[in-house]
Amino acid sequence: MNSRKTNILGIVPYEAMKPALESLAENRDDLSLDVYVGDLSKGVEIVKSLHMEDYDIIISRGGTSRLIEQNTTIPVVEINISVYDILHTIRLADNYRGKYAIVGFPSITTSARLLCDLLQYDIPIHTIHSSREAENLLAELKKEGFRLVLCDVVTSSIARSLEINAILITSGMESLQEALNRAVKTHGTFRHMEERQLFLDSLLQHSSMQTAVFTPAGELCYSSSGLQLNTELLSLLSQEIPAAAAGTDYKCFKLCGGILYAVESRKFQTGEKQYVAFYLADSHSSLLKTRHGVSYLNLKDAEKSMFNSFYGVVSLSEGLCGCISSYAQNRYPIMILGESGTRKKYAAEVLYSQSTMKTHPFIVIDCVRLSGKEWNFLISHYNSPLNDRGNTLFFDHLDSLPEEKLQKLLSTIIEQELHKTNKILFSCTTTEKSGIAPLILEFIHDLSCLILNMPPLRDNMEDIPSFSSLYLNSLNIELSKQIAGFRPDAMELLQQYPWPHNYTQFKRVLKELAVLATTPYIQAHEVNRLLEAERCFNVPEQNTDSGSGSLPEGSLEDIIREAIHRTVRETGGNQSAAAKKLQISRTTLWKYLKE
Repeated sequence: MNSRKTNILGIVPYEAMKPALESLAENRDDLSLDVYVGDLSKGVEIVKSLHMEDYDIIISRGGTSRLIEQNTTIPVVEINISVYDILHTIRLADNYRGKYAIVGFPSITTSARLLCDLLQYDIPIHTIHSSREAENLLAELKKEGFRLVLCDVVTSSIARSLEINAILITSGMESLQEALNRAVKTHGTFRHMEERQLFLDSLLQHSSMQTAVFTPAGELCYSSSGLQLNTELLSLLSQEIPAAAAGTDYKCFKLCGGILYAVESRKFQTGEKQYVAFYLADSHSSLLKTRHGVSYLNLKDAEKSMFNSFYGVVSLSEGLCGCISSYAQNRYPIMILGESGTRKKYAAEVLYSQSTMKTHPFIVIDCVRLSGKEWNFLISHYNSPLNDRGNTLFFDHLDSLPEEKLQKLLSTIIEQELHKTNKILFSCTTTEKSGIAPLILEFIHDLSCLILNMPPLRDNMEDIPSFSSLYLNSLNIELSKQIAGFRPDAMELLQQYPWPHNYTQFKRVLKELAVLATTPYIQAHEVNRLLEAERCFNVPEQNTDSGSGSLPEGSLEDIIREAIHRTVRETGGNQSAAAKKLQISRTTLWKYLKE
């Protein structure tokens, strides 16, 4: 790093703040900035894993900055949340139907109270000082009927785990610029350590092995750059400290992120202090976590997919959540039914995450992507997930399998009693006018499946304003924008549109509107233009008396999708043959099958 500059470490609570800070730093020649994403204890872990001698000062936000102050001697500057930042978030929540409150650390609630007093807003404001306090408070608010909170990152994560909607209070560019200015003015004096640290780092960086050094008590003293952000691997290493400290040399293997690491360790002593050093070599043998059509996930993977998805942002209705919660507590097979785009896979992830078997793997079998080879592996191979027990098996797009394979799968499940040794979930796409296929009904009857019906978006039109606000908040963070919402006439257009492709289409339209938005409020003409383009995909209904009867009713997209599914079934699941017959590429075919 350049010694003439103030070397700043940024620990920010959400991903979108990182590029915003970096863009401000690019225009300045008086500082150098490294930014990492982490809140509260994770932020502290990041600080402990880095070489603090490389930095003069740390900037962070809210409760994370106070925790970091307790764990480092380097000065910490807090990124303030301005009154304008809070006002923007309140405006974003105006369209929400229901009770909401502001919850946060003092850096948020102090300014919020001042703003609400000045503007005479009657919004409940609650101050917290820890994540445990936040969890207790949010539980009480939920009992009182609150379904939305305006809050910081920590509170947002806890709220979502309690099935409470959350809108994140973000820091604007002015607040970030002001934090950088204060950091430059107050930076500390650790530069006398820099040359020595750079020399040691240079030696280690040229080593073919990565290094991590711990105290016998488990405190991380040093980690090479390749390990600094791999907290999962560092955690695995810390579990080996007692065994490594007990002997002179210790060897083991660790699997992390699909990579197998060969680990050697040595204990050594400098003065009266003892240390344990681990030296890691990547074996370069990537252990595949996913075969074509068969994916192996754990609870952490499933929860990450749920919380980071659009469907997790808009959440499920209370009635559906209650049904899922009840279904998740037993071992009966579950058939998830619904139109295309009605969150069936998300429902399966929620069922798994709430079940008593969530400590065992969640195995997703995408019937659309199963090739002949993978089908044979699934049905016949000794290492097939069907030969294991105690897992959750999710057969996604069950209706895409041809008749012969459906019969074989049902026979296999019954003969091996898989529905008794595993938790089995199915998903099947239905339409408003078509019934359930006879073979799918056989699955339901022969396995005594519980039925989970996922309602289409048109059944929840009154919730579109709430869904829009919640997803716009997520898009604001992702796109580094500050869209405040929709004009009333624009919102009316969204509520009048029938949304034939449900939540998937709704998500895509809102994302495009957010990308194109140039004003704080999205205008009606922008919504109308985009919805008119969506209507171009629709075609008139076919005359069932004309004798044609070969095309289904619905949109052009539905007709194309049905033709593709039918052709795949006719070719016995051979996607290459189906693509050739339809005269389209396999990529195009796979895209329609996946939807």
